[in-house]
Amino acid sequence: MTGDRAGFLTEADLLRRIAMTRQNVISERTGLSDSQVNRIVSGQSGLTLGKVVPFLHAIGYEVIEREGDRVSVPREEYEAIRILARKALG
Repeated sequence: MTGDRAGFLTEADLLRRIAMTRQNVISERTGLSDSQVNRIVSGQSGLTLGKVVPFLHAIGYEVIEREGDRVSVPREEYEAIRILARKALG
């Protein structure tokens, strides 16, 4: 299970997911250079707001809007929710 008691992603969740994803894959998916990704992962640099969603997507999260708020869930959970919704709607 990921997230804190309120259901928000924690730094540990993100670090675990980053560790599971090769940095060159993150680079390819975000358009950032390998060195930029390395600096972000090592904490030497931050992300611009425009790169937050692509970065989360690159490490396997989908950012979706729910009731006017954006939330981030692991991609596999998002896909499972979509499948269940399609089945429920027929």
